[in-house]
Amino acid sequence: MIERSRVTPVWLTLGVTAAYLALSLLWHNLAGPYHGIYVHDVPFWHTSWRLELVFGLLFAVPLSLATWLFRGARRDFDALRPVLRLSEKEAAAMRAGLLLFRRRDLLIAGLSGMAAGFGLNLAVSQLLHSEVARDLFWRVPRDLLLSWLVARLVFIALELGRRFSRLGEEHAHIDLLDPRPLAPFARFALRSAGSILVSASLCAPLFEELEALPVTIAIVVWIVLLAVGALLLPVRGVHRRIRSVKQAELWRVRGMISATRQNALAAGHPQALASAAALQGLAAYLTLVAGLSEWPFETATLVQFGAYLALPVGSWLGGAIVERLIALWFH
Repeated sequence: MIERSRVTPVWLTLGVTAAYLALSLLWHNLAGPYHGIYVHDVPFWHTSWRLELVFGLLFAVPLSLATWLFRGARRDFDALRPVLRLSEKEAAAMRAGLLLFRRRDLLIAGLSGMAAGFGLNLAVSQLLHSEVARDLFWRVPRDLLLSWLVARLVFIALELGRRFSRLGEEHAHIDLLDPRPLAPFARFALRSAGSILVSASLCAPLFEELEALPVTIAIVVWIVLLAVGALLLPVRGVHRRIRSVKQAELWRVRGMISATRQNALAAGHPQALASAAALQGLAAYLTLVAGLSEWPFETATLVQFGAYLALPVGSWLGGAIVERLIALWFH
């Protein structure tokens, strides 16, 4: 529904964040320690309650990134159309079904996320003892809803990756010497992995408590594994297709080299010289094909993924350093 509304991810982020903060202020004024925007006569963003600002962004992230993924998937499919061996009718049907998901699958993904979020909540409750952590009537429903949204985002990213993988394996035309038309597979893979890592980087302020370090490490490891999977899944099919075409071409060229060699040995002097020249060309072509990459990634794509990969850890370390510098400045 949001994707069809044509609302941009930026405006969606601002709207959802504002709505969350308004609801948070209302609840905590009615049932919590807030008095307006103050907690114990201090603006809440100068207390541990500043995490509510982060959660306002976090609730917007799954919806905004899902919209970004959907629109990017359509653009990438349209960019791939010239290399897809599909009729116009088949391509139209596949494009229409690209972003359709069964409600049951989304429900299962959401419930799985809630179960994981509940377990994470229990672990955090055992480790942390701050005023924010004790606010169970707000924190538990909030975290379960957020886990629901994040799990659905991860499912959508991985399921779209699986669909692009199947598209590449079954319908992509491969030109070994010109892989540029396959670049949309890599672009979608990078976007899919980036959606997970960008959302994870916004969680950095949640991991400032040293008591929760074991939970933090487990979350970071799990996020990195998910991101690597999201990067490789969309290109797995086209990788298999490239490897299959490459192996067939290598066998064909080796057969030509063998036949040319036999002709050179059996022919007279002039024909032997011509066969020797042909052998040199075939050997050079064989070396060229053998050295071709079997993945549609360029160096720039891998550099971008490395930058995305550094976001969660970099944000976490950067937040800790900035907080320590602020503490030193005021004390």
